[in-house]
Amino acid sequence: MKSAMTSPLHRLRSSYNHSRGNGAAGFTLIEVLVAGAIGLLVSLGGLAVWQGNLQATTSLLRGQALRDNWGRVNLFINADIIEACSASSAGGVLTLRIKRLPAGVCTVNGDVVTVTYQVAGNVLQRTGPPIQRNGTLNLDGNATTENLVAGATFDPACTTAFQPCFELTLTSGTTTFTDTGFASAGRARVRAYP
Repeated sequence: MKSAMTSPLHRLRSSYNHSRGNGAAGFTLIEVLVAGAIGLLVSLGGLAVWQGNLQATTSLLRGQALRDNWGRVNLFINADIIEACSASSAGGVLTLRIKRLPAGVCTVNGDVVTVTYQVAGNVLQRTGPPIQRNGTLNLDGNATTENLVAGATFDPACTTAFQPCFELTLTSGTTTFTDTGFASAGRARVRAYP
């Protein structure tokens, strides 16, 4: 005996089964299209999240590489300043004078070698005596020019001959890193000013 009242769910099921006819199994075209559209939306959402994470990671890696390059350049400049007996800056060039002999005099006519830092194109260059494997300068070697880092702007300043400072800006893609190097603090820790 059938009850006079049938639930809406029961009516929906019976009409659904009746519309398929002869007990055919499978999905209708509309069901497949709706499922495909939902899958496409979920995939597009996942792709957008993945792309955002990739861009953020790339930006972080560029920033870290710029900070690493800045630290490396700062190390080079500070090492040369520690050895220098005087420094000057003019026209975007930092010039350091280094005594060749411990007894040498740091004058224009004294026994000194010169190290310069400047930007050529967008590359920061160091010109001076070569750096040996142990980190010391080969003061008797011929001056060489080394490219330190690309994408650079360099603004040196010297308040006195013993306190050079510089602002170095490095750029990679859309990422920029700017910092100021004060080399006088590193020099004061190592030895007294001449």
